[in-house]
Amino acid sequence: MTATDEQPRLDHDARCASWDSDDPAVCDCRDDDGHTRWYEGPWVAYDTETTGVEVATDRIVTATLIRYTPGQQLAVTEWLADPGVEIPEEATAVHHITTEHARTHGRPAREVIAEIADALERAWTRTVPLIAYNGTFDLDITDNEMRRHLRRPLQVLGPVIDPLILDKHVDRYRRGSRKLVDVARHYRVQLGGDAHDAAADALGAARVMWRIARTYPEIGQMTLQQLHNAQARWYAEQQRSFAQFLRDKIVPGIDDDTERQQVLDRADTIDAHADGWPLRGVA
Repeated sequence: MTATDEQPRLDHDARCASWDSDDPAVCDCRDDDGHTRWYEGPWVAYDTETTGVEVATDRIVTATLIRYTPGQQLAVTEWLADPGVEIPEEATAVHHITTEHARTHGRPAREVIAEIADALERAWTRTVPLIAYNGTFDLDITDNEMRRHLRRPLQVLGPVIDPLILDKHVDRYRRGSRKLVDVARHYRVQLGGDAHDAAADALGAARVMWRIARTYPEIGQMTLQQLHNAQARWYAEQQRSFAQFLRDKIVPGIDDDTERQQVLDRADTIDAHADGWPLRGVA
């Protein structure tokens, strides 16, 4: 796959002053009840598939940016990179891309990362939110890739909407997996293509976001700024709750001292970055 990023930059209705205001009156794009329908678009959705889950050291293999403007077709840009390192079998089992395939069909990582950075900077604005499921991972690894190849960090250019955070907030006690494929099934969203395909996951995240916003008026009726700020609070609460769960429920059942300390260290790390949403700066 190669990038085909020739679509025009998304521009929101000129009447909308900015995304960083809590006052709905700054926007005339409202429904009959006077509420901003941010979930109807425009928006951009972003997802990556990588060599692993360590944002400081792993690399992007594929990425997709989907741009949606009401009344227009989706503009989909996909990238396949040669990450410059071996792709572990565990990662290939997830996204089905081997080291050989990436080296043969992918482009140099620096070129790909530069194009991703440029696409994000043109499409993601104060009035065009970025949708990313478990978005801290995708933003953190993109940030580190930009620092590695471009010698500059990723900037948070506008609001972020993370359907994982939203789902945990509106349905906190629901049992079961919170993986995208399972959350999509819960909201009766069809994932196009294969799970763990960046394009399918990006679009699936946007569809889950839309379902949540339509199902829960307290989410859908917020302004973008209100929602962005609320997610920062909810993320911190969710992370600290999980860290405490590790300490209270998991650690007591571990007999091995080394393993116990590893779990305690993990809990401390989670706490340390709980206030860093949406870009934790993990390096």
